[in-house]
Amino acid sequence: MPAAVVRSGSSATPSTGKSLSTSTKAEAVKAQSEILARNSARDSGTFVDGDSGSEDGNDEDHGSAIMQAKREGQMRDGRTSRGNAAESGSQGTSRNPAKRQRTINDNQARRDEGLEREQEYEEYEEPEEDGEEPEGAEAEIEVERAVAERDAHDAYIPGSIVRVELHNFVTYDHVIFHPGPYLNMIIGPNGTGKSTIACAIALGLGYKPALLGRANDVASFVKQTKGIGWIELELKGHPAQPNLVVRRNLKEKQNTSNFLINGVKRSSKEVTEKVREYNIQIDNLCSFLPQDKVTEFARMTPKELLVETIKAAADGATLLKHYHRLLDYSKMLRVINSELRTSREECEQLQQQNQRLQRDADRHAERQQMAERVEILEVALKMAELMKAHHMARKLIERKRVFRMRFVEFTARMKPLTERLEEVQEMESKLKATNKVQTDHQEKTQRAVRKLEGELKKLAMFKQKTELELDGLANNERGRAKQVETLKEAIAELEERVAAGAPTVETSNVDKRLGDIRRQQVGLMRRVQDSNEEASRIQEQASTNKRQVERVSTQLRNLNSVKNVRFEALRSSDAGCAKAVEWLRENKQMFTGRVYEPALLELEVVPEHKNLTHAVERLISWKQLKTFVCELRADYDLLNQKLNDELKLHVNIEDIEGMHEVEQFQPPMSRQDVRKLGFVDYAIHLVNGPNAIRDFLCFKAGLHKIPVAVDSCAVNVARIEASRKFNRYIVGDVSYSITYSQYNNSASSESQLIKNARNLVHSIDRKKVEQLDREMKELHEQMTTLQASMAKIETEKAKVSAESTQLDEEKNDLISRKKEVERALRAYNEDKVNLNAKQENLKRLLEKPSVEGQRKRLKAKLADAAIRLTTLAQDLKSHRLTELHQLHESNLLRLATIQTIANLNKVKEVISIANGEGDQMREDAQTLSLDLKRAKKRVMRLHAESHQALQECPLHITQKLQEMQEGGLPSRDEMLTEQAELRANLDGAPQISDDIVRRYEEKKAKIEELERIIEEKENTQAQLTAKVAKYRAKWEPPLRRLINKVNEKFSDAFERFNCGGEVALSQGNATGEDADLAFEEWCVEIRVKFREKEELQLLTGERQSGGERSLSTIMYLMSLTELGSSPFSLVDEINQGMDQRAERLVHDQMVLTTCRAKASQYFLITPKLLTGLKYHPLMRVLIINNGDYLPSKFSMRDYIQPKSNTITARA
Repeated sequence: MPAAVVRSGSSATPSTGKSLSTSTKAEAVKAQSEILARNSARDSGTFVDGDSGSEDGNDEDHGSAIMQAKREGQMRDGRTSRGNAAESGSQGTSRNPAKRQRTINDNQARRDEGLEREQEYEEYEEPEEDGEEPEGAEAEIEVERAVAERDAHDAYIPGSIVRVELHNFVTYDHVIFHPGPYLNMIIGPNGTGKSTIACAIALGLGYKPALLGRANDVASFVKQTKGIGWIELELKGHPAQPNLVVRRNLKEKQNTSNFLINGVKRSSKEVTEKVREYNIQIDNLCSFLPQDKVTEFARMTPKELLVETIKAAADGATLLKHYHRLLDYSKMLRVINSELRTSREECEQLQQQNQRLQRDADRHAERQQMAERVEILEVALKMAELMKAHHMARKLIERKRVFRMRFVEFTARMKPLTERLEEVQEMESKLKATNKVQTDHQEKTQRAVRKLEGELKKLAMFKQKTELELDGLANNERGRAKQVETLKEAIAELEERVAAGAPTVETSNVDKRLGDIRRQQVGLMRRVQDSNEEASRIQEQASTNKRQVERVSTQLRNLNSVKNVRFEALRSSDAGCAKAVEWLRENKQMFTGRVYEPALLELEVVPEHKNLTHAVERLISWKQLKTFVCELRADYDLLNQKLNDELKLHVNIEDIEGMHEVEQFQPPMSRQDVRKLGFVDYAIHLVNGPNAIRDFLCFKAGLHKIPVAVDSCAVNVARIEASRKFNRYIVGDVSYSITYSQYNNSASSESQLIKNARNLVHSIDRKKVEQLDREMKELHEQMTTLQASMAKIETEKAKVSAESTQLDEEKNDLISRKKEVERALRAYNEDKVNLNAKQENLKRLLEKPSVEGQRKRLKAKLADAAIRLTTLAQDLKSHRLTELHQLHESNLLRLATIQTIANLNKVKEVISIANGEGDQMREDAQTLSLDLKRAKKRVMRLHAESHQALQECPLHITQKLQEMQEGGLPSRDEMLTEQAELRANLDGAPQISDDIVRRYEEKKAKIEELERIIEEKENTQAQLTAKVAKYRAKWEPPLRRLINKVNEKFSDAFERFNCGGEVALSQGNATGEDADLAFEEWCVEIRVKFREKEELQLLTGERQSGGERSLSTIMYLMSLTELGSSPFSLVDEINQGMDQRAERLVHDQMVLTTCRAKASQYFLITPKLLTGLKYHPLMRVLIINNGDYLPSKFSMRDYIQPKSNTITARA
């Protein structure tokens, strides 16, 4: 990056200046040399040649000159020039030709490298930020600068300085220079006019000279002997608008100035408005830090730094407006708070003065009220009895109506069941009859089939035999004797077998056993049916048990919902604490011991002392109610690390390791003795909760030492003060604090009214929870018993199934044996038939006629047999088809019968259950009718008694009874208890004179007037509190985000220096009750350390060295740069006093921060520059050469020409 050279002539010679025009676009190295030769204004530099030589004005090369290099995000000609800024800055125009040539060569190499980097930067595009707010929502204040809308042509953002032109201003005769849109490094020896540029920017934009810390009048800025000078600044305009040119003319003699805007004369106010329109903040040291104000920045108080930081932030004007309103409202609120405290103190004094009279007046009024109340309760009890009787009668009537509807429904349900039973029974009878007929037909068909089969077999045998006889008739004659012999042998054998007699096996035992098996199977079916019925009963009980479990679970959830209500209230008031509770619930396994949620979620007031909830809540602070409690110190450290260090939730955590248990915290007096003083108990015994929480409350809130009472009349104040054992106690709605004198036995007490409870008003009934837990346990045990019974039934069913299988196997075996006997009997009968047949055959053989006659006879028999055989075959086929059809029908009937029997049993079972239900309903209805009759008689009797009592009451008693009834009568037990207590109190109440009552009423009127004033002020207080809360919510969160971002950048920067630094928002050192409202005490504190063993110390104008202050200042300004809203910033000689390492790191940090895509324009003025620094293609270096060591005549063309020739030669 080539350096820009600024040359100014002698202050003793007049001069006039002229500016050369910008070169055209070039695309090659040769074109670059031509640009250098022509002194390019934009791409390589701008040369302004002015006359400041001899008195005759002829010195052409004398005057002021600027040569500047420009490198933007997107160059118009796509080229980047980079030179050796360090050498240019330190040497100016070298007179050594060899050294100058070497410098040109180095610069050319850097330009080539810069060209490559430029291409990389052109390919990168910064993402846009979306800052839109949801429609209808209040826009959140932005503390970080949004990406500015840069001009696509020259990369400037609106309000940036495009051009600075000075004439007869301090050290300059005439000069023009063009700053870049990003970082502008202005360097040059001391006295050359670097800080003059800062002065020109400030004065040119309408600010007063005193802001710069130099001269106090504009005349001091006009160059000596010139008389008139001017400043002209060109600011980048808004999109689609021309640039804004502001000119300020200075007159030394008159010590005046005037302004021109775009050539038109304007007032300073109009200039200021234009400057504000661009959000330029010259008067903010965080945005504009001149040389003479550097030490003033470190001397700024933390409060001043807060205001300047707010002004420098994005949308700082809105944030500052909220801050000023917050200051106004908070001051007003503190005033009203002070007035309220005074009024309350005065009211409390009057109340204390009226306290004695109040007790007597209250007793007098209380006695009258008690007497009247007794009378009212007497009548109210009768009315309550009547209302209760009416209610009971209505309930009984309603129950009777419901019973009638249920009985109608029951009758309607029974009708289809009865019809179904009759239908199934009728079907069963029909099936049995049909089955009997079918069985008869089937047996008849089977007998016919067997008969036909026998006849067919015989006829077939006869036919076969006849055919054989016919075929062998010729030969049979010879074999007839042999056949006769054979038949005789066969007949003898058959006669022997027949003579042996029929089989004598007895089948009656088999039939008897089969009958037994059938009966056993019927018994097993009954056992299965009984098991099924028992299983149904158990399933019904299980369903009932399940419904009860759901009911108990619902009740437990409803009781535990109280904890959810409190949790939601906690979320509304402290989202961080609620988030911590959710984290703990998800991560309990991380801890060794028990970690308890805040007392707000764990505590409950004992149910019988619900009326003292406000007293318990008064004794426990809101912070203690939100405190997490750990049993172990290790768990405390872990929880603190997770919630506060990592999640930044800022919650309260305590550990109780080594702490006494509740029983070991000794009260001032035993519980029995404290009850004798009129107290209910100590506060710790009025709450239920985990022991760890109660230990914590004893240790932190001292609940074991503070007694609580309900009624002031029952408390013996004199004995309490005489015991000197209590510093605090609560009676009813009043909290008392006792202070004992160290010098005598006197004691003074203060009282304060307790507000209604808010946080612990919802509580859990622990006894009810325990009762439901026990009931749930019993239900689970019942379910276990039912499951065991069901398992036993399943075992019984399996056993029955096994027995049934065994009986089936035995039955099948007996049937097989019976069939064997039947086969043997059939064989005997067949032998008898065969014997007869063979005897007939033998007879026929012996009586056989001649062969021819036999042949005719045989043929005739064959013909008859064939005809008979055909007829028998057809009959057999028909009977077998009938048998198959009958078998199929029989199977269908058997299945239908089985299904019908099952349906019949099921219907009978349902009807039996329904009949039981109906019997119970009839019994209940009868009982209900008797109860209803008795209830009606009781209503009539009570109505007569109540009517008579009302007739006897006075009018005002009747009116109060009516009001009491409209508000809802208490329960009878409550009224009886109240009546007994009132009568007892009346008997023991003393008589009070009317004069005491009169004096009490007069004082009470004064107190009520004062209370009215307090109420008005409290309303004002509430309104102001709301205003403060509103503007604090608008101001504090974005401010904290701003400080957090600055701190993050500031700390990171110091870590790179191996130092330490932080920026913190402090609420100051305000004390008192309204310390939280002292917003004017809020401040920004910068703490730094520069040595390893040091602690962070507040940055002041005295504590740190000059270099340390400079480093801290520039780091804070750089941390604020990206968050600021000003279009440009400036620091002048901020690096004074730094060592080389610090200066180098500061330079790198500044380049990195100010050369980002969303950075604003930045001016860095420095008198010195180290070698080997890092440079960025987007930054611009302006070198000012001015002073006594410049030659009297200087030609920039002569300086550039050798360099141009070298570049041309390389090309």
